[in-house]
Amino acid sequence: MIRFEGIALAYGTQVLFNGVSGHLGTRERVGLVGLNGTGKSTLLRILTGRVSPDAGEIEQAREASIGFLSQEAAIDVERPIVEEVEGGDARLRRISLELSQAHEALEKCDPASPPYRQGLEKIGQLEANWETLGGYALRARAESILEGLGFATEDLRRPGKEFSGGWRMRVALARLLLANPAYLFLDEPTNHLDMDSIRWLERFLRDYEGSVVLVSHDRAFLDGLCQRILHLERGRLESYTGNYTAFAHERQNRKAILERTAANQARAIERTQRFVDRFRYQANKARLVQSRIKALEKVERIELEPDDESFSFAFPEPARGGAEVLKIEGLSHRYGEQTVLHDIHLKLERGDRVALVGVNGAGKSTLCRIAAGQITPTAGTATLGYEIALGYFAQEQADILDPALTVLEAVEAVSPPNYPIPARTLLGAFLFSGDDVFKRIHVLSGGERNRLALARMLVQPANFLILDEPTNHLDMRAKEVLQQALLGYSGTLLVVSHDRAFLDPLVDRVLEVGHGRVHTHHGTLSEYLTAKEAEEAAAKSKERAANRDDATGGDRSRRKRRDRAERRKLLAPLRQEVAAHERTIAELENRIAELETKMQDPAFFRSGQETKGAVEAHLAAKNKLDHVLVEWETALGKIEALEAEDETQ
Repeated sequence: MIRFEGIALAYGTQVLFNGVSGHLGTRERVGLVGLNGTGKSTLLRILTGRVSPDAGEIEQAREASIGFLSQEAAIDVERPIVEEVEGGDARLRRISLELSQAHEALEKCDPASPPYRQGLEKIGQLEANWETLGGYALRARAESILEGLGFATEDLRRPGKEFSGGWRMRVALARLLLANPAYLFLDEPTNHLDMDSIRWLERFLRDYEGSVVLVSHDRAFLDGLCQRILHLERGRLESYTGNYTAFAHERQNRKAILERTAANQARAIERTQRFVDRFRYQANKARLVQSRIKALEKVERIELEPDDESFSFAFPEPARGGAEVLKIEGLSHRYGEQTVLHDIHLKLERGDRVALVGVNGAGKSTLCRIAAGQITPTAGTATLGYEIALGYFAQEQADILDPALTVLEAVEAVSPPNYPIPARTLLGAFLFSGDDVFKRIHVLSGGERNRLALARMLVQPANFLILDEPTNHLDMRAKEVLQQALLGYSGTLLVVSHDRAFLDPLVDRVLEVGHGRVHTHHGTLSEYLTAKEAEEAAAKSKERAANRDDATGGDRSRRKRRDRAERRKLLAPLRQEVAAHERTIAELENRIAELETKMQDPAFFRSGQETKGAVEAHLAAKNKLDHVLVEWETALGKIEALEAEDETQ
């Protein structure tokens, strides 16, 4: 359990937190949400001990380990990434170092001397600890996590310096997942992940033994994982039970109830004030008037929070173009010796709404850039149709903004004269509020420049939009504004995004890019994901059947070796679990014996509240012991079954 009470923090005149309190239990899945700039990342840093608050206290169990993934996580870029991830398990890393030192010391000892025998005993104990803690399965665990996050098998021995910043963030995440801390704090963990990796991470965290606290703007990810939402707003923190969708619904309910209560209170105050004003100067009513004045003074007024500024915008109505919007024929593209796209044939027609998906590096952005005329393909053609006005957004577009302009000037420069929404209102939808619109572009962060580039593109009339990761650097509110605008857009849409909740209502066709090819799936993104999961399940079933056929077709010994290796992978964590249960059992038995010794004292039951607390602790310890004994016996049974399989082969 982690408890935090009265956390306060201010930077100058900006108050981030004004006495926020809460708790984090065991095996919880908690989402921390709020608008950009409300202090979500800072709160994570406070709870993990990286930032000291101005006031408040944090309590946590002494033995509870904490892991934190920041948006600037770093790795040792000189090491092979699989070794870097293995280093995440501090206990095994320490045992490995001690084993190495023990072997070095042993080489210097006389085999007939007592220090030699003591060294052997120490090595034996360290190796036993290594096995108990899952050391023999460490490499397999590291490889499994890295592959789940999208790394190819041949990449695992490459050093971190050969990967981009986004892929290095995946290595940092893998290292943290392997460390398996009791409390896992993740700041935007789905940044830099493709859709397949996000789905894998969601499944991994769902089964995670510890607690997970995460900041994310991915609504589908929060909905699929979280059981509780902490909402940070105007320096205060509120807890909601359920996933993000449940939170959004409950928040609206709470707001409606508070508004009704405030309205009723206002009417009651108004009635009382009218009575006071009417009879203030009548002597025979003086006592009643004074009574009501005092009652008014005691009323604790309900204060309604100002509504979040709600923004919306609509695309300029585009001119009608030809029926055929984009035609791609025999398109191939290479970067050096690497072929990214091969012999692609594709057609988009007026009104199509298409998602482009695939793992990072598959060629999605390359295909967008070719379609937008930004690069020339190695072979083949990509042709826009008759009178097609293209709007294209990519991350690098932020680099061509004029650094001398203000944010407001940059949008006004491209807004049509008759555009119905003021530039300042539009910029508010993209998180530029107040005096932010007067900032010069050269002082903006990378995320701010990307948001500005997106806003500029969307005000220009276009009947064909190509959007490459448009939701990066947008919070939940801004995504909803953009999504609603795209739902009302009458032109043709081609969009790359890994945000499932954003994409799902927008598209009716999915193009999957992979291994140089493009495969078409008709239907929504949800329908595509459901079909893909069914395909993956069928492929696994087919693989299992093939393995069975191999075993009956003369390859039995190879199958036995593979099965034995799999059993060893399963045995290591089971033995670790048994050892942990045995330690817990010993602690509980000692605690129960200690309490029962106290209870044998005749004076014990005269201690009032202390007696009650001890009796409850005794009962809780016995109940927990019963539960742990069942889990211990279950794990032992699994070990015995696996060992019996080894003996029969």
